[in-house]
Amino acid sequence: MSIPLLSVRGLSMTFPIRAGVLQRTRGHVYAVSDVSFDLRRGGTLGIVGESGSGKSTLGKCIIRLVEPTAGTVVFDGRDVTHLREPELRRSIRSRIQMVFQDPFSSLNPRQSLQSIVEEPLHVHHRLERTQRTAYAADLIERVGLDPARRDRKPHEFSGGQRQRIAIARALALQPELIIADEPVSALDVSVQAQIMNLLEDLQSELGLTYVFISHDLSVVRHASEDVAVMYLGRLMELAPRDSLFADYRHPYTQALMSAVPSVRRAGAQRRSRVVLSGEVPDSSDPPGGCVFHTRCPYARDRCRTEVPAVRDIAENHRIACHFPVE
Repeated sequence: MSIPLLSVRGLSMTFPIRAGVLQRTRGHVYAVSDVSFDLRRGGTLGIVGESGSGKSTLGKCIIRLVEPTAGTVVFDGRDVTHLREPELRRSIRSRIQMVFQDPFSSLNPRQSLQSIVEEPLHVHHRLERTQRTAYAADLIERVGLDPARRDRKPHEFSGGQRQRIAIARALALQPELIIADEPVSALDVSVQAQIMNLLEDLQSELGLTYVFISHDLSVVRHASEDVAVMYLGRLMELAPRDSLFADYRHPYTQALMSAVPSVRRAGAQRRSRVVLSGEVPDSSDPPGGCVFHTRCPYARDRCRTEVPAVRDIAENHRIACHFPVE
């Protein structure tokens, strides 16, 4: 078996809640709790779940934009969880990049297109100035932008074009892993398809590995080989895409699938719809036992008291549930 490019084990992230004049800690927000998975080189892992499920925080923990409170992140066989910033910059920063959800807020409004794409090369001391300029122009053209517009600022571009700028910036250091955090959710549907196709083409050409974060199951189904379903910071189900969509076993995954609009063919059996009751619990005071039991239509006494372990129910199909859906 080949070593995974990315291996996450028991990753957790807790944010303190501070209050009062002295800013004393009054509680904690449990954003990510005990998440584990592997990602092969050249593959794509889709992470899906509703707002507040911990998807974005998980991505930021992997890239060390926030420091995880527990667990390990192993990249290309090396534990990067506790590397100090100088070593992190030398050895890892250029190999893992991130594309954020809102391309407008993630781009410096005072910089031109050319300087935005060049900046990573300058920070990491890559190439001479003339070489940086030529390389950045090539990247700009590669993501489908006109190099003649290289002196324009982000506000002069459309939302889809700004996301292309963000992708070009992420590619500047020739990374191996890109974490894409809701990269198309702020875009029109037609533009979403263009950006998805661009990411797919770049992966094929450059051998990129993706962690693709989204709340849109249709986008995740198109983009991913494996899919992880999260709820309230915990991993509910993890399986290859085709296996998950054909034979989902967790009640929460069932509810997500039920919420996806579909066109029913004539004569086809009507799919029963699962509607969750109540609201997502407060992540500063998560329920005991299974965190989903307060909304689960199949919850029993055991679910209220015992945290379900993530276990294999089929080849490469893992689930955290005491009573899987049949």
